[in-house]
Amino acid sequence: MRLAVIAAALVLLFGVPAAAQYNQAKNEPRECRIITKQIERYGKDIERAQDRGNELWERSLEDQIVRLASRRAERCPGYPDPLATQKFYAKVIDLAAKAAWKYFTWEY
Repeated sequence: MRLAVIAAALVLLFGVPAAAQYNQAKNEPRECRIITKQIERYGKDIERAQDRGNELWERSLEDQIVRLASRRAERCPGYPDPLATQKFYAKVIDLAAKAAWKYFTWEY
């Protein structure tokens, strides 16, 4: 009887933590995985649109992918923003326009 209790205790002490390591959830939130799968699916649909020669469908799918990638970048920190360079250059152009306005209109 004592041997069975000791064996059960050993199984619980060593077996449960060993099994628990295989039941770990992914670090990525569920919403991030869903958005990533949607982006992959729309990417495959773009190939279908190109094969059929439907430019409107292809353009709308590309726009949807950009929207999904932007939303994923906002909500999931591990993914880069696809519009980051465009946003940066928009800020640079805005700053240059303000500087030019002040320079050419003599508003200091």
